[in-house]
Amino acid sequence: MENNTTAIKISKLGKKFDKSYIFKNLSLEIQKGEVFGFLGRNGAGKSTLINTFTGINRKTEGQFWIEEILDTSLNSIKQSIGVMPDTSNLYQHMTAKEFIKYMSELKSLRYSNSEINNLLNYVGLGATGKRKIKTFSFGMKKKISIAQALLGNPSIIILDEPTSGLDPESALHIQSIIRELKNKNVTVFITSHNMSEIEKVCDRIAIMHKGKIEKIGTIAQLRQEFSSKVRINVQSIPSLNQNNIPESITKKIKILDNFTDKTIIDLANYDDIPIVLNALIIDGFKIYNFGQETVELEEIFLSIE
Repeated sequence: MENNTTAIKISKLGKKFDKSYIFKNLSLEIQKGEVFGFLGRNGAGKSTLINTFTGINRKTEGQFWIEEILDTSLNSIKQSIGVMPDTSNLYQHMTAKEFIKYMSELKSLRYSNSEINNLLNYVGLGATGKRKIKTFSFGMKKKISIAQALLGNPSIIILDEPTSGLDPESALHIQSIIRELKNKNVTVFITSHNMSEIEKVCDRIAIMHKGKIEKIGTIAQLRQEFSSKVRINVQSIPSLNQNNIPESITKKIKILDNFTDKTIIDLANYDDIPIVLNALIIDGFKIYNFGQETVELEEIFLSIE
């Protein structure tokens, strides 16, 4: 991040339908130029939150600011926000060029034909400008949704599952666009079920569960918080198992998983690494790998219940 200016600030925000809260007492700050990942199971409240701070839903309580503009004056800042719409809300009868031109006019922008073509090329939709959106694949509809979110070079981009349904090459292309936006100091708020993607592009993430933010921080911070122990991947001959642990280190090792080619163990602290490694070698184990195992983001996500 280039500075510490807050792009989005949410304070004690609540939203309920009928008598049930979707979320309540929600507080969150997203910094300018940050790629912020927002995770949660279906029904956690992600879409409702996005719809609330983009003005589609009215809040029940609390406050939020977009680039230091209070939510009561949200109309004055909407031009600074690019939102990727749900693909079902696209105008199916329009061609790609007609749709981009129409959406640009809604934002009081004047895009020339060449600018529209450049934008379509940028998201990977070159040579499709004259095709009607109803003929597009799901992945192509994702791309044109992203294209219209980029209209006017907004300072905040909100992307809801931007690469779901895309082939790997197209997904990598969209990820590169997200990195380019970050390099331009654009704030990107992204939801995704693709944990690998989140790890690749996000500076920080929040995990929402049943209307509450249960975890927030960098990937490294969440991993450290999740696992207080040191997880090690051991590849050896013979394979390490519960029955052949050297007696001198039985109290230092907890075996988590045994595979045909490796064993995953937990140690209490880093000081145990040389002790355990040395004991295995003395006991006749041939060690081919003894490296720290990374806790996967998916494991952290699934642990929240």
